[in-house]
Amino acid sequence: MRFNFAPLLEVLIFFALIWTYILQENSFFLSDNAYLKAIYFFVVLSIIFWYIGNKRNSFQYFIELGTISKIFILFLILFIVNIPHFRQDLVSDQFHHAYMAILPWVIYAKKICVLEIGCTEKPFDQVLIHEMLKSFVFLLLVILIVLKSLKKNSLIVIVLFCILFFLPINEYRINDIHPPFRLFPLALSASVMGLSNFSFRIPGFVALFLFTLIIFPILRFHFKKNIAVLLVGCVATIPILVHVAYIVEPSIWTAISWSGILLFLFYGKKDNRSFFLSFLFISFASLMRASAFLGFFPLVMHWFFNRRLDRIFSKNEINKTILVFSPSLIALPYVFSSILQGSPATGTGLSIIESLRMSFSDFASMKFAYQSIFIPWIFLFPFAFCIRVKKFSLYSFLVILFFTLAYIMFYSIKPGLWGLGRYQAEFIMPFCILGLVNLGMFLYKFNQFILKLVFLCLFFYGIFISVNFHFYSQFLDESIFSGIKTGKIRGASEIVYDTTKPLERIKTLGLTKNSYLDGIIYGEMPFILAGFTLNEITSISRFGYPWGGMESADINKNKEILAVIISDWTPSLEKVNHLLSLGWKVDSTYENELYRSKTYLLLR
Repeated sequence: MRFNFAPLLEVLIFFALIWTYILQENSFFLSDNAYLKAIYFFVVLSIIFWYIGNKRNSFQYFIELGTISKIFILFLILFIVNIPHFRQDLVSDQFHHAYMAILPWVIYAKKICVLEIGCTEKPFDQVLIHEMLKSFVFLLLVILIVLKSLKKNSLIVIVLFCILFFLPINEYRINDIHPPFRLFPLALSASVMGLSNFSFRIPGFVALFLFTLIIFPILRFHFKKNIAVLLVGCVATIPILVHVAYIVEPSIWTAISWSGILLFLFYGKKDNRSFFLSFLFISFASLMRASAFLGFFPLVMHWFFNRRLDRIFSKNEINKTILVFSPSLIALPYVFSSILQGSPATGTGLSIIESLRMSFSDFASMKFAYQSIFIPWIFLFPFAFCIRVKKFSLYSFLVILFFTLAYIMFYSIKPGLWGLGRYQAEFIMPFCILGLVNLGMFLYKFNQFILKLVFLCLFFYGIFISVNFHFYSQFLDESIFSGIKTGKIRGASEIVYDTTKPLERIKTLGLTKNSYLDGIIYGEMPFILAGFTLNEITSISRFGYPWGGMESADINKNKEILAVIISDWTPSLEKVNHLLSLGWKVDSTYENELYRSKTYLLLR
C-alpha cells in the first residue's frame, strides 16, 4: 500500500508560512513589509511547488500494514503507560506556549462575548472550543479546495495565498520571541480535542511517532524487518526523548530533526528528492525550534563535498542545487531574524571562550549529560563518531564537525540552562541514536542473536525508565531548579504543581473573583483551562501576573484577595510561612501524585 504525501507537504508549507510570517510580527528579515513578503514567497513557492508537481509520484511512502501495526502497538503501549504524565497540569513556560497557540481565538472570542448577551457568564473554554472548532472545519474545506486547485492552477493558488500578507489582522497577530510554527500543532490539537492539559501535551508524542515512521524505511534498508522494528522501538523508548515529547516544549523538534539528518547522511538514499525532503524537514523544524537550523550545515556540506569541482558551476548543477535547496528559503527569513534578535536563552554576558571553559571545568558537560541521559545511551554516544569503512570517513568527519558546532552553540546559552534535560535531549540524543544504529550495524554482521538481545534489553529498560521517570527527578527544597541546573541531581525539565484542583475548589467556595494564583503563569491560561468565565478571568486580571508572583506582604495588603494558591517551591514556601504568620489559614493541600510537589490553598 502506497501513500502519496505530496499534498501533505504542500499543506504544511502553507501553514508554516501562515503561522510564521502572517500571524507573527517581524519574523521576515526583521521587516513587516507586505509587498516584500508577497514577492519573496511568490518566487519561493513557485520553485518549490513546481518541483513537487513535477516529482509528485516520487513522494510516496510504502506502508507495510504488518510493520506499521507493530510500531503503532508499541506507541499505544507507550501512550497507555504514560497517561499519568499526559494528564499532568501545565506549568511555567508551558502555559505561555499553550496561550500563544490559542491567542488569536482568545482575542476573537472576547469580542464575541462583548456583543453576545450572557456569553461572559459561560465557561470561557467552551466559547473558545466552539470558535476553534468552527475554524478547523472551515480550514478543512479550504484545504480540500486548495489541494484540488494546486494540481492544475498552482500559480493562481500561490497568488491568492500571497494576498493574505495584505490582510488587516494586526490585532490578531502574535508577538513572541520563540519560533511561531511551534504553536501550530498545539492549536490544531486543541481545536480537535478541546482545551485541556492532555491536548497540549499530546502533539510532541505524535511527533515522536511520525519520526519513527520517517526513519523506519532508512533502517529497513539495512536491517531485517523485525530487527528494524526493534531498533525503532529502542529509539522511541529513550526516556529523555519520551519526557521531552510530553512537556509542551519545542525541544523535541530539534532532537528528532537532528537525529533524522544524521541517520540520512549515514544510511539514507542520496538522491535529489531525499535531499529536498531533508532540507524541508530541517526548515519545518527550524520554524518550531530555532536551534534546529544548525541541521542545515551537514546537509549543505555533504551536498557540495559530493559535487565534482569541474561541474559544480555548470548550468545543470546550479539548477539542481537551487531546486534541492529551495525549501531552506522558507525558514531563512525567520532564522535570520531569530539570530539577530536572540532568544531568552542567550545574552549570557560571557564570551564563547569563557562559556566553553566553564563547560570543560570539572567535566561539567559530561556531568550534565549523565544526569539527563541514562548510562546505556551514554555508552552509545562514542559510536556516533566511528569510522567503520573508507566510504563512511566523510560522514564521520561531518558528524565530528556538526557535533563541534552544536557543542559551541549549546554551551553559548545561559549556564543556568545547561543541566536541563530538554536541552541535553536535543544536543546529545541525536548522536546517541546514531551511535546505536552504528553499533547495531556492527552487531548485525557479527551476531544477530546478540543484536536482538541488546535491542530487547534497551527496549524494556527504556519503557521502565520512561514510565518511572519521576522517580529519577526528585525535587526537594532549593534543589528544585538549582540542583538540576548544576548537575547535582538527576532531573527532568519540569516540576509539576497541581493548579486545576485548587482552582476548582475556589469555584466551589465562590471566590473566583477574589483569588490569586502565585507563580510564573504568563497570564490567563490556568483560569481558561479551569473553566472560569470571561467575567471571572477579567476580574482576576486586576491583580496582575507579575513574574514569579507578588510578594507575600503585597498579597496581604490587597484586601480584595481572599484566596491564594501557592506552591511549596522554596521561595514560594517562604511566602506561605509569612502569610500563615499574618493570620491566613490553609484551606486545603494538593500533593502531585508523581512529583510529590505540594500546592496550598490559603484563605484570608
